[in-house]
Amino acid sequence: MSNNLREFDPLDRQSRWTCAGAAAVATFVIAATMLGLFHDASPSRWLQPTPDLLAQAEACHEMAERAARIQCVQAVVAAYGKRQHDVQRLAQAR
Repeated sequence: MSNNLREFDPLDRQSRWTCAGAAAVATFVIAATMLGLFHDASPSRWLQPTPDLLAQAEACHEMAERAARIQCVQAVVAAYGKRQHDVQRLAQAR
């Protein structure tokens, strides 16, 4: 039984740099592809800070209890989401 480690010929310096560069390029391409896919899947998941939305959220932040503030903000976001859904549905109906 021969020892395979003795027969292993290590790569020269240029080959190692080439392999490292290829690995870096492959990592970059995969990461860019994944980020692009996630960006396309959810382009507008965050609410834009419109004056109307900020005014409604400001009313929530004036509440004394933390639980009430959180529930108020959730209600504002849910109402905004329903409104956006209704607008999109009306636009598609035309």
